[in-house]
Amino acid sequence: MSSANVNIELERSPVGMGINKVAQWLDYSDFTDSSQNGRLTLAHTLPIGALLLGTRIRIETALDGGDTDTLDVGTSAGGAQILAGASIASTGIVGGPAATVLQFISSETTVHVEINESSDWDNITAGKFLVEVFYLSTATELNKGYPNRFHS
Repeated sequence: MSSANVNIELERSPVGMGINKVAQWLDYSDFTDSSQNGRLTLAHTLPIGALLLGTRIRIETALDGGDTDTLDVGTSAGGAQILAGASIASTGIVGGPAATVLQFISSETTVHVEINESSDWDNITAGKFLVEVFYLSTATELNKGYPNRFHS
Protein backbone atom coordinates (compact mmCIF):
# COMPACT_ATOMS: atom_id res chain seq x y z
CA MET A 1 0.00 0.00 0.00
CA SER A 2 1.41 3.39 -0.95
CA SER A 3 1.77 6.25 1.52
CA ALA A 4 -0.99 8.12 -0.34
CA ASN A 5 -3.33 5.18 0.20
CA VAL A 6 -2.42 4.98 3.88
CA ASN A 7 -3.16 8.69 4.30
CA ILE A 8 -6.51 8.37 2.50
CA GLU A 9 -7.46 5.45 4.75
CA LEU A 10 -6.49 7.45 7.84
CA GLU A 11 -8.67 10.34 6.68
CA ARG A 12 -11.56 7.96 5.91
CA SER A 13 -11.37 6.38 9.36
CA PRO A 14 -13.79 7.35 12.16
CA VAL A 15 -11.06 9.52 13.67
CA GLY A 16 -10.58 11.27 10.31
CA MET A 17 -6.92 12.24 10.70
CA GLY A 18 -4.11 11.99 8.22
CA ILE A 19 -0.60 13.42 7.98
CA ASN A 20 -0.13 16.22 5.50
CA LYS A 21 2.34 19.03 4.85
CA VAL A 22 2.83 22.51 3.50
CA ALA A 23 5.99 22.44 1.38
CA GLN A 24 7.84 24.76 -0.96
CA TRP A 25 11.24 24.97 -2.66
CA LEU A 26 12.95 28.26 -1.78
CA ASP A 27 15.86 29.98 -3.46
CA TYR A 28 17.83 32.73 -1.73
CA SER A 29 16.67 35.14 -4.46
CA ASP A 30 12.99 34.53 -3.46
CA PHE A 31 13.52 36.24 -0.11
CA THR A 32 12.79 39.90 0.56
CA ASP A 33 15.57 41.90 2.21
CA SER A 34 14.37 42.83 5.69
CA SER A 35 17.29 44.86 7.00
CA GLN A 36 19.94 42.18 7.60
CA ASN A 37 17.57 39.15 7.31
CA GLY A 38 15.70 37.58 4.41
CA ARG A 39 11.91 37.04 4.75
CA LEU A 40 9.43 35.03 2.73
CA THR A 41 5.82 33.80 3.01
CA LEU A 42 5.02 30.30 1.75
CA ALA A 43 2.44 30.03 -1.03
CA HIS A 44 0.23 27.54 0.88
CA THR A 45 -1.32 27.93 4.32
CA LEU A 46 -1.96 25.65 7.28
CA PRO A 47 -5.66 24.70 7.28
CA ILE A 48 -8.13 25.27 10.10
CA GLY A 49 -8.04 22.36 12.55
CA ALA A 50 -4.46 21.27 11.80
CA LEU A 51 -2.28 19.99 14.63
CA LEU A 52 1.40 20.92 14.09
CA LEU A 53 3.94 18.08 14.12
CA GLY A 54 7.26 19.50 12.97
CA THR A 55 9.47 20.79 10.20
CA ARG A 56 12.08 19.34 7.86
CA ILE A 57 14.41 21.47 5.75
CA ARG A 58 16.37 19.86 2.93
CA ILE A 59 19.35 22.06 2.09
CA GLU A 60 20.34 21.47 -1.53
CA THR A 61 22.65 24.49 -1.74
CA ALA A 62 24.00 25.93 1.51
CA LEU A 63 23.60 29.63 2.17
CA ASP A 64 26.67 31.42 0.81
CA GLY A 65 27.96 34.86 1.70
CA GLY A 66 26.50 35.03 5.18
CA ASP A 67 27.88 34.48 8.63
CA THR A 68 24.95 33.47 10.88
CA ASP A 69 23.06 31.18 8.52
CA THR A 70 20.07 30.04 10.58
CA LEU A 71 16.46 29.70 9.53
CA ASP A 72 13.24 30.26 11.51
CA VAL A 73 9.74 29.11 10.55
CA GLY A 74 6.77 30.82 12.16
CA THR A 75 3.14 31.82 11.93
CA SER A 76 3.98 35.53 11.88
CA ALA A 77 6.62 37.58 10.06
CA GLY A 78 9.86 37.31 12.00
CA GLY A 79 8.38 34.61 14.23
CA ALA A 80 9.80 31.24 15.23
CA GLN A 81 6.64 29.59 16.54
CA ILE A 82 7.22 26.44 14.46
CA LEU A 83 11.03 26.08 14.24
CA ALA A 84 13.81 28.29 15.60
CA GLY A 85 17.45 28.60 14.64
CA ALA A 86 17.95 25.70 12.22
CA SER A 87 21.48 25.82 10.81
CA ILE A 88 21.55 26.06 7.02
CA ALA A 89 25.31 26.60 6.66
CA SER A 90 25.89 23.23 4.95
CA THR A 91 23.95 20.81 2.76
CA GLY A 92 21.85 18.10 4.39
CA ILE A 93 18.60 17.79 6.28
CA VAL A 94 17.72 19.70 9.45
CA GLY A 95 14.49 20.25 11.36
CA GLY A 96 12.67 19.09 14.41
CA PRO A 97 9.36 18.96 16.21
CA ALA A 98 7.18 22.05 16.27
CA ALA A 99 8.02 24.47 19.09
CA THR A 100 4.60 23.56 20.54
CA VAL A 101 3.93 20.01 19.33
CA LEU A 102 0.29 19.41 18.39
CA GLN A 103 -0.48 23.13 18.55
CA PHE A 104 -4.06 23.55 17.29
CA ILE A 105 -4.44 25.87 14.28
CA SER A 106 -7.75 27.67 14.86
CA SER A 107 -7.79 29.68 11.61
CA GLU A 108 -6.17 29.40 8.19
CA THR A 109 -2.56 30.31 8.97
CA THR A 110 0.21 31.69 6.79
CA VAL A 111 3.68 30.17 7.17
CA HIS A 112 6.59 32.62 7.29
CA VAL A 113 10.28 31.77 6.78
CA GLU A 114 13.14 34.00 7.89
CA ILE A 115 16.86 33.52 7.29
CA ASN A 116 18.90 35.20 10.01
CA GLU A 117 21.99 36.99 8.77
CA SER A 118 24.00 39.08 11.22
CA SER A 119 25.65 41.35 8.64
CA ASP A 120 23.66 42.23 5.51
CA TRP A 121 21.23 40.21 3.37
CA ASP A 122 22.76 41.72 0.22
CA ASN A 123 25.92 39.64 0.90
CA ILE A 124 24.03 36.36 0.24
CA THR A 125 24.89 34.84 -3.15
CA ALA A 126 23.47 31.28 -3.01
CA GLY A 127 21.08 29.02 -1.14
CA LYS A 128 18.31 26.57 -2.08
CA PHE A 129 16.04 24.75 0.39
CA LEU A 130 12.92 22.59 0.56
CA VAL A 131 10.89 23.67 3.60
CA GLU A 132 8.23 21.19 4.78
CA VAL A 133 5.85 21.81 7.70
CA PHE A 134 4.08 18.60 8.74
CA TYR A 135 0.71 18.49 10.49
CA LEU A 136 -2.13 16.15 11.38
CA SER A 137 -5.07 17.00 9.20
CA THR A 138 -8.44 17.04 10.92
CA ALA A 139 -10.42 18.81 8.23
CA THR A 140 -12.48 17.07 5.56
CA GLU A 141 -10.92 19.31 2.90
CA LEU A 142 -7.88 17.05 3.02
CA ASN A 143 -9.88 14.17 1.57
CA LYS A 144 -9.18 15.73 -1.84
CA GLY A 145 -12.46 14.52 -3.27
CA TYR A 146 -12.24 11.01 -1.90
CA PRO A 147 -15.35 9.87 0.00
CA ASN A 148 -14.95 8.79 3.60
CA ARG A 149 -17.30 7.00 5.96
CA PHE A 150 -19.11 10.23 6.75
CA HIS A 151 -19.01 12.03 3.39
CA SER A 152 -19.93 10.06 0.29
